[in-house]
Amino acid sequence: MKKHILTLVTLGVFGNFGLYADTLQHLDVDLGHHHHHHGSDPVEFHANVGIFGKSSAFASARDNARRDSYSMLYSHILMKAQAFETLDFGLGITAFAPFSMDTNFAGIPFEYIGSKFVTNNAYVAFEKKFENIDFGIKAGRFEDEFDWVGHSLQGAYGYIQNPYAKLYGLWVDEQAHITREFSTDFNFYQQMYDNKNLFVGGLNLTLPFVEFAPFVYHMQDFFDVFGGKIILSFGRINSWHTSTLVHYAYLNSAFSGAMHQDHDHEHDDGHGHITGERGDTFLAWLEQTIAYKNFLEFGAGYQKIGNDVFELANMGSLSRFEAHNHSHNSFGVIQPGGMHSGSQTTNMYDLHTDTIYGFIDIGFSKGAIEILGRDSRSTHRTQSAYSLGVRYSATLDLELGLIGVYMLENKKEEQTGTINRSFGKAYIQYSF
Repeated sequence: MKKHILTLVTLGVFGNFGLYADTLQHLDVDLGHHHHHHGSDPVEFHANVGIFGKSSAFASARDNARRDSYSMLYSHILMKAQAFETLDFGLGITAFAPFSMDTNFAGIPFEYIGSKFVTNNAYVAFEKKFENIDFGIKAGRFEDEFDWVGHSLQGAYGYIQNPYAKLYGLWVDEQAHITREFSTDFNFYQQMYDNKNLFVGGLNLTLPFVEFAPFVYHMQDFFDVFGGKIILSFGRINSWHTSTLVHYAYLNSAFSGAMHQDHDHEHDDGHGHITGERGDTFLAWLEQTIAYKNFLEFGAGYQKIGNDVFELANMGSLSRFEAHNHSHNSFGVIQPGGMHSGSQTTNMYDLHTDTIYGFIDIGFSKGAIEILGRDSRSTHRTQSAYSLGVRYSATLDLELGLIGVYMLENKKEEQTGTINRSFGKAYIQYSF
């Protein structure tokens, strides 16, 4: 963290998806689903060790996406300590050790997933609850997910809420992307946004059957985003229920018509970020979900991007396709991967892109199955991806997951025709 005294105390809490709020995973532990609590003990300890692998062996030989094939050992440890009932401390580390990877693609040397040892949790949090109002603050490095920023954050957030309204704010000094699949250092803003800061604020209003959630994002000297979402929810969580999401965001860019200069680190680490011509743009998103208890969920969605890239998605999103460790639904199936996925990075946020998608989730006693389909089209690029994912918990602490993705892409300006970018991912993980 920067060597200056933090004088900014902000109000914040992460946004939620209405019905999905009850099913989100605990976000402080980013590499697993099992958590070992010790009742009233002042210290909690969580750890995960596992093997992750990704293969593009079935991709087109013409494209030869070897850079997206690798395997590695990974581990994550988090210790939380409590003092005075209202004060919490957290310290977590993540380590990666690849044992199979290609470090040279198309003559460009890089490490897609290097050996890393990252201190990605080091925070202090204060929370106080009264009869009808709660408030809290957290500062340091921590794992949280907001609508358009997530993974590992360095900064501060806080919130104040009652049963019907929640006011929040967030300051992000720096950000890293640390998941089960790969790890970056806390230098994302340094490399992409000239060491500037991101500020977030919003309000969640919860009423019977409907939630209103306006928000604002400000990246110093780069862009401002104004938007919000409306969620209509009907039914009971222990029976049939539905959720309708309407999400809109307008991005006002400070660099209209300008390209990302010297900030494309797609070739540095192979992960891929949205780069291209900057400018004012918008995102419009509609999703309809129907579910039965925690057994079945299905639905479809549509998303449209305006005249330029929606670069706020570089910071993270709650898309069903994002390569997060924690699922954004209760089924916890390994995600196919959206942003930061090398040559398989989604084009959902490119300029003039229309996306339609559908999904089916089925849960059973020891696991889940997820089917996802997406088609994203613009005047420059077409991308279709269809995936089948499975998660199985052999015991309470041993879990495995795998997914296969059939993916086709056509970049019209390159006149190479349709390229097969299919890939698969798998992991086995032990938690204690």
